[in-house]
Amino acid sequence: MRKTGAFAALLFLLALAAIGGHDAARATSFVPIDHTVSLSDSAASANSDLTVSITLDSPAALDQTHVSFIPSAWSVPNDAAVPNGAIVGNVSLGISESVSNGPCNDSKFLGFTLYDATTNTASNLLADTPRIPSSSWPGFTVVNGVPDAVNKYPTFLKNAYPGLTPRSRAYGSVPAAVGGINRVVNVLVFDPGTPLPGMSPISASFGYIVVVVPQDPTAPPAASTITDQCSTFIYTRQDRGMTLDNPDTAGSNEGGVAYRANPAAPGTYKFSEYFRSLRDIDNDGIENQLDGCPYVYTPTWNPRISDAINDPDSDGIPGKDIVAQPGEQLDPLTGCDPTPLTANADPDADGFTNRQDNCPLVANATQVDPDVDGIGSVCDTVDTVGDGHLHEVCSSVNVDVGSPSSPPAFTCPEFVPDVDNDGFSRTAEEHVGTVVGDPCGNDGWPADLLSSGGSLNDIDLQDIGSYLAPVRHLNTSPPDAGYNVRWDLVPGGSPEVINLQDLAALVVLYPPMLEGPRAFNGPPCPWP
Repeated sequence: MRKTGAFAALLFLLALAAIGGHDAARATSFVPIDHTVSLSDSAASANSDLTVSITLDSPAALDQTHVSFIPSAWSVPNDAAVPNGAIVGNVSLGISESVSNGPCNDSKFLGFTLYDATTNTASNLLADTPRIPSSSWPGFTVVNGVPDAVNKYPTFLKNAYPGLTPRSRAYGSVPAAVGGINRVVNVLVFDPGTPLPGMSPISASFGYIVVVVPQDPTAPPAASTITDQCSTFIYTRQDRGMTLDNPDTAGSNEGGVAYRANPAAPGTYKFSEYFRSLRDIDNDGIENQLDGCPYVYTPTWNPRISDAINDPDSDGIPGKDIVAQPGEQLDPLTGCDPTPLTANADPDADGFTNRQDNCPLVANATQVDPDVDGIGSVCDTVDTVGDGHLHEVCSSVNVDVGSPSSPPAFTCPEFVPDVDNDGFSRTAEEHVGTVVGDPCGNDGWPADLLSSGGSLNDIDLQDIGSYLAPVRHLNTSPPDAGYNVRWDLVPGGSPEVINLQDLAALVVLYPPMLEGPRAFNGPPCPWP
C-alpha cells in the first residue's frame, strides 16, 4: 500500500526509543543494526572517502524520515567548487518489495553512481512531467554525456524544499531493466542549522545536513508493479574524498577535485543520524503502509510471506473464514477481508491493488493522504492527524581522525514530542515512567492512573479520585510519604509538586489517539 513508483524507504533507524509494557511483543520495532561510519584514510586533513552503512532487519518498520549529519569540522565544498557530472560517490540499497500484489519478499540490490549536480534553484529548472518513474521524464535525457537531471535542478526538489538551496547535490539513477521501475535518488547537503520542512529547528552543532530523496516525493500516486516495501533494508552511502572523471563526457576531466576532507585537528568526531519511523495505528507490529487491515489487530499475519493461515486467498488482505458458518463469513478478529476465501486483488476497483492501496476496501483513485500516515482520507477517521505510534530515534558513531580524544556530547533532537499520540510528550512520559511508544494501559498512557475493574484503558472518576484515595498524592512533594512521581503528570517546579495542574490535565486532555473526543469520560484507548 505504499505510494506508487517510489521506493521511499531510503531511510533507516537506530538506537531504539524503547517500547515496552503490555504491547512490547506486538508493537512495531525500529532497531537498525550494523551502523558504521568509516574513513579510507584517517589522517588529519586527508581527502578520505567517507562511508555510512546501516541495516534495518525484518520485521522492523520502515522509516518515514531520515536526516544524516557530517560534523562541521569536515570540508564539504559547495556546488560551485565541483564540476557538474563529476563522480562523487555512490549509494547502494538492498530492498524488499511486493511485486504485482505478491508478498513483500522480492529482494533487490541496487547501486547508484552519484554525479555532482547543479543547485541552481533560480533558473533553468527541470520539468516534472511526465513524472518519475516514466522513462520519458526529462531528467533521463542525456545531454553532453550526462543526464539532464545533473545540469538542471528538478522542480519537484524546489517544491519539496521551498525557499531552500542546498550547498551541494548529487544525482543517480537505475534503469527499469535493473530496478523493475526507473529509480532515482538525489542526495542533498545543506549548511549546518538549515531549517528543513516539517522538522523543528536543527542545531548547527550537528553539522552539515544530508538528506537522500528517492524518486519524486511530490508526485501523485499512480498504479505500479511495485506494490509495497518492507524491511529487510540495507543502505550504504559513500562520499568520495576526491572526485573521479566521468568517462561519458567528452573533452573534459572532472576528476581530482576535493570533495571531502578530514578535519585539520586530530581527535574523535561524532557522526549522528536522526530517524522517524512509519506509524502503526493498531499496534500489531505492522506499519500502516504494510498493513492490509491497519485498524484491525492482526499480529500473527505475516505480509512478507504467502501466509495461507492468516490470508488464505493470498490477496494481501488478512482474514479467516468462520468454518462453522455457511458460505464465506469473515471472523472479524482475524482481519478485514470480506471474502477471505476468494482472492480479489482490487476489490474496490480503484486501479490500485491491495498491497499498494492505502484504503483497500474503499475506492480512492487519488490515494489522498494529507496526514501522511499511510491511511487514505476516505477510510481515515481523522485525516488531519497522523494515526498510530511512531519511533523517533537517533544514532551516533565516533570516528577517530589521527589521535583519538574524548568524543563530543550528543543529545538526540526531539522533533515529534508525542510519538504514541497519547497526549503526553516524551519528556512527560520519561518523567512519570510510562512507555514512550505505547499509547494504552497503565504502563503506557500517563492519564490512565487506575487500570482495574471498570476503569481499563480509559479516563474516568476513578483516575481523578486516585489523587486522594487510597493514598493522598495531591499537594505532596518529595520526600512526602504520599508523593509518587506517577501522579506528577505535568513536570516542572523545584521541588516537584503534585497539584491541581496535574489533576486538571486529566480533565482537559484531548489526545490525538482518540481523534477528537476528550479523554475524560470519553472513549477508551482503542488499542490493546
